[in-house]
Amino acid sequence: MFNKKLKLGNAKLDSDTILFFLSTILFITFFEFFGKNISNNALSIILITFIVFFGLPHGALDTLIAKKFNLYKNFYQFLIFNFVYISLALIIFMIWQIIPTFSLAIFLIISGYHFSEDWDSYNIDKIKKLALGFSIINLPVLFNMDLVEEIYYYITSSDYVYSFLSFQLAISYLNLLLLLYILLSKTMSINIFLQIVLLILSAFILDPIPFFICYFCFFHSLKNFKESKILLLNINKRKITFAAFINTLLSIILGVIIFFLIYSDFNLKNITSLIFIGLAALTVPHMLLRILIRGK
Repeated sequence: MFNKKLKLGNAKLDSDTILFFLSTILFITFFEFFGKNISNNALSIILITFIVFFGLPHGALDTLIAKKFNLYKNFYQFLIFNFVYISLALIIFMIWQIIPTFSLAIFLIISGYHFSEDWDSYNIDKIKKLALGFSIINLPVLFNMDLVEEIYYYITSSDYVYSFLSFQLAISYLNLLLLLYILLSKTMSINIFLQIVLLILSAFILDPIPFFICYFCFFHSLKNFKESKILLLNINKRKITFAAFINTLLSIILGVIIFFLIYSDFNLKNITSLIFIGLAALTVPHMLLRILIRGK
């Protein structure tokens, strides 16, 4: 029974929630009507397009943020910063090829924690933030385990993912219970309430890849990009746009080179592998930068 004493605080919806609501409705509508007619290659193109245009740019401002916090002060140090950033990403990518299942487990933990930071702007405790962050990787397991199993196999080529998923399924049920507990709390922000409803609804209706695109591109990335722009408030807008464009372009070029060196064939398995392992590789230096600037 729904909690009758529930009081939704902060009755005004913020722009992040509104955009997430609209994008979720659009995604659900589109994939309900056209999902069955979308081939795997078409889904690959959709995945690449959204990640490139809406996902990558939110980390493309890291060079400007590093300069803002004096992590480099001249052109020579700028080159060193970029070399270390790219090298770290490439090392993570190579480690994944050697120990894929272990890398997947670590990536999911890092991702859940990183996603939880999307709720830092809301007045809720850390446990609730973690429940929200980890729901992004756990809800699809509850509602589409077979498809998640397929994705995990794509990015690891290991039979160990089946045992791993059994463990994650148990964690996912606990995660869902935590979300329901948050929903039934006596006081909460209307924004948090609606975001949880949207996450559960979209995870239930959408396949894992469209679900991830919807959240990652239209909540996580745009929210982070907006927060990065606030950090860079005194920086010329053209400079911000140029940095985002150049760094996104470099990521694309690097991705294309890796694709032709390792994968070659254009299919959903290879594209999914490239995108998710690539995101894992970029997430590590991106998060390390966040840790460094918080210490300043």
